[in-house]
Amino acid sequence: MFSIIILILSLLIFVIFGAGILFLICPKSELALNKTKFIIFSFALGTGLGTFIFFWASLIGLDFFSLAIAFVIIDAVFLILFFKSVHRPVQPNQVSPNQDKFDKATPSRMKPGKKVKQKIWQTLLILIIIFQIGFVFSSALLRPVINFDALDNWAFKAKVFFYQPAEAFSSKSDLFLGGGAHQNYPLHTPLLMAWFYSWLGEVDDVSVGLIFAFYFLALIIFIYDSLRKNKSKINSLIFTAVLASLPLLAYHGSVAYADLTLSFYFTLAAISLFNYLKYNKKIDLIGLSFFSGLCVWIKNTGIVLAGLVGLVFLIYYLWKAGFFKIKRAVLMGFLKKYYLKFIFGVGFFAVPWLIFKSYFNLGFSNVSPDQPVSLIGFHPEVAQALFEQIFIFNSFHIWPGIFLAILIIYWKKVFTSPNIFLFLIFCLTLFFFFALYFFTDSYEFALQGTLVSRHLLALAPLSIFLAGLLTPDL
Repeated sequence: MFSIIILILSLLIFVIFGAGILFLICPKSELALNKTKFIIFSFALGTGLGTFIFFWASLIGLDFFSLAIAFVIIDAVFLILFFKSVHRPVQPNQVSPNQDKFDKATPSRMKPGKKVKQKIWQTLLILIIIFQIGFVFSSALLRPVINFDALDNWAFKAKVFFYQPAEAFSSKSDLFLGGGAHQNYPLHTPLLMAWFYSWLGEVDDVSVGLIFAFYFLALIIFIYDSLRKNKSKINSLIFTAVLASLPLLAYHGSVAYADLTLSFYFTLAAISLFNYLKYNKKIDLIGLSFFSGLCVWIKNTGIVLAGLVGLVFLIYYLWKAGFFKIKRAVLMGFLKKYYLKFIFGVGFFAVPWLIFKSYFNLGFSNVSPDQPVSLIGFHPEVAQALFEQIFIFNSFHIWPGIFLAILIIYWKKVFTSPNIFLFLIFCLTLFFFFALYFFTDSYEFALQGTLVSRHLLALAPLSIFLAGLLTPDL
């Protein structure tokens, strides 16, 4: 119990830090309008930025104790500023376009019998979601870190950062960046685990799994909250229950891998783009920018995912400007006003890390870390393996088939703005993964079944959110 309390407190330090950053840079009215998004964004930004600072501070020789004291002082200042601030009441015209629309409109038109049925269905769906969340948290607490990739990579590095920080941040040491087989991997996951170990004073291979359960919980809440802004309560609960019940997602909620974390940040970035295009709120532009950048800090694949989100954002402005049919000055005005803000947030995380990797000759390939991903020809034999892993073996239950059916039935809605830009992110990301499987040396891992499920985990929440948007309200 003591270790669980310490883990929650160690994460809370980062959450308060993230909340303070958002409080300083976001309009207060937008934070007051959506407290759920504010909390999720605080958790996402705080943990991501916290480990980023942890890395650079340790690299220049700052010890954990000094860094911890600095974070506590900064958090205290943020809390004082927060409690001293005067919050203006939200004006009626500030309410989100769809907020409470269905709850206020539906009951007056609904017969008593249908009300009871609706309540029953809502209760069942809520129970399913709660059961899955409880299952993930109990799984995280009932077994230690036992998975091969975690033991060989993420958890191993975390222990190196905790036990031998001087060696871990010395470029002359064999344990530089945690050592192991993949020195070129981004370090958010092991550093977050080491952050908890440092507060606890020892390694706890059981309680540390709760970190990933909290990412699972945050993703579930974010998807429901985002759907609820656009759809009815029953629809939002249905698709949130589908997400929570994905076996692969639940599995990654209790193992020390970085795949769920990448899926979390990528989903936040993509849906922030959707929300920004629809509602034009600054908080969504901030989320789009920072969470795209944090993808680079989670896994090597994240640099491509962040680039694809940025590409779709650019395509939106080209489309809005008439694809160069309008004056160049107007297009440049759009880009300077909005796109440069996106570039700043991405660059804040990506540029220093990529320069660091380049300086130490750390590549991006998981096959040969010091070599780039190479094109080695076309491998059509991957097609059958992909079909089996997506539709049969890889624990997405029957969701891929349902998603395809929804796309076919409601295809007209797909091509409406801003749905089309969310769908474009999905398609470009899927195309990138398929290109890896068919044309690069990663095809072996696709055939073995060790790569596809992890990659597509990044797209699963996005596909469920998109399907929820397309499906008519019940």
